[in-house]
Formats: sequence, C-alpha cells, structure tokens
Amino acid sequence: MEGLSQLAAAAATYLSERASAVAVLLLATAAFIVVLRNSLRGPPAVAEPKNDPREVGEITLEELRGYTGADVTRPILLAVRGKIFDVSRGRDFYGPGGGYNLFAGHECACALAKMSLQTEDLHGD
Repeated sequence: MEGLSQLAAAAATYLSERASAVAVLLLATAAFIVVLRNSLRGPPAVAEPKNDPREVGEITLEELRGYTGADVTRPILLAVRGKIFDVSRGRDFYGPGGGYNLFAGHECACALAKMSLQTEDLHGD
C-alpha cells in the first residue's frame, strides 16, 4: 500500500509541475499576443485641434450685422470686445432658429459676461 501512495504522490508532483509549466507558457503567449497587437495598431490617433470659433479679422459693426446666418453663403460672425469670430460651424446654435442666434452679427461681450439672452445686453460696454 505504501508503494501505491508513493506512486500517487509522484504522479501528482509530475502533473503539478507540468500544469505549472503549461500555465506559464499560456501566460507568456497571451502577453506576446497583447504586445504584438498593440504594436500593429500604430501610434495613438492625435485629435485634430478645433479651430472654431476662430478670429477672422476686422470689420465695422455695421458690416458685422450682415453676418447673422440668414444668408447661407456668408459666414456667421459675432464680436467679443471688438474681436470678430467666425462661428459658422455652430450654425445649429448661432444660425436662424438657434438658441444663440441673437449673438450672430452683434458685439455680444456684455451679454456673454452676464450670461444674458436679452437683446438690450448686445453691446461691448
């Protein structure tokens, strides 16, 4: 009986060593696959800088009033403290029917500072 238990213990040790070797081999293979997959993806994508709103130059307040988005061939412009910005990419917000359409074609520094949607606040004072 003692020989049988020694044989069982030897078999268990043998299988345990083999199972450990297989587990290590599987882990190494998985790590290799992860490294290989990440290297094939290439560098991470770099987000393109957003360029809206962008400063567009100088025009008079009278000229600015013509850039409200009513004419789809013209950009939508607004001014903040004398700087003119093209907000055309936000046409849904600043164009006709948009929630911020009252800013389009106006100097709106005061309204923005006060977080106001009142037309009497559309000025730069």
